[in-house]
Amino acid sequence: AGSPVCAPSRAALLTGRSPHRTGSVTLNQLKFPELTRLRLDEITLADRFAHNGYATGLIGKWHSGPGEDYHPLKRGFDEFIGFKDSEDIKTYYEYRLDFQGEEREFKDGNYLTEEFTAHAIDFVRRHQAEPFFLHLCHYAPHRPLSAPADLIQHFQDKGLDENVATVYAMIEVM
Repeated sequence: AGSPVCAPSRAALLTGRSPHRTGSVTLNQLKFPELTRLRLDEITLADRFAHNGYATGLIGKWHSGPGEDYHPLKRGFDEFIGFKDSEDIKTYYEYRLDFQGEEREFKDGNYLTEEFTAHAIDFVRRHQAEPFFLHLCHYAPHRPLSAPADLIQHFQDKGLDENVATVYAMIEVM
């Protein structure tokens, strides 16, 4: 990991550069938006793949810069479904996602990790006959801790407390 916190680590992964070179050195977009943005002159993996004819997609958490110029669709990705910014979700069963620049609200009981996985599978199926780059960034395991009750119980039955069992269950779903 390029950093112990997510936004700078994402910037390092997407560019191959240290966080200080990317411009993203903290994760607090509300307090320090200028220190959480992947600089516009940085070239991302998606930019490179797109330039070479690959279909590019990001599903999951972006968290690499607030503001329209920093949107994943302007950073080399052809397709984006996920979270642009660092907003926390209410629960893993109630959340808002950006679909190609348009916000959609989910309250239908679909578990977020399974939602992202379904979109990732769809992306791969649609692009299987051509070169593609898919950057899948699950939100889990991340607060608020939440997972299907039967999986949590499975790990509690092994002697884990509820929080640890929930984290294990979140990872199991991934």
